Amino acid sequence: MLLLLGVIGVYAFQKQETGRWGFFGFVMALIGAGLLIGHDVVSAVAFLYPVAAFLFAVGISVLAIRSWAANTLPRWASALLITSTVIGILGFVVEGFDILFLISGVIFGIGFIGAGLTVWLQPVR
Repeated sequence: MLLLLGVIGVYAFQKQETGRWGFFGFVMALIGAGLLIGHDVVSAVAFLYPVAAFLFAVGISVLAIRSWAANTLPRWASALLITSTVIGILGFVVEGFDILFLISGVIFGIGFIGAGLTVWLQPVR
């Protein structure tokens, strides 16, 4: 649930600067986060989690790419969010590289904390 709220906050912070592609990434991440919550609440079919996680990861990466271009978040935070998606997909798809999926989660967490701190520490406009 907090992931969903965090995505809303990060997008709201930069919605004008990230444009239509930022909105597209936000919607994908929002749908993915909603599906992840739904999967946890109702114990949905097993294939829903990978689909939801993929939608969320790609959506947050699109938003991070637009953030990078608009220079609204620190570049290191955007880079970590994008890198976590690439590493996570490799860890999920390539057999024997399960550890990459775990590393991806840690990298995502650090990047998302960076984005959240940026939003939190900005003066009120």
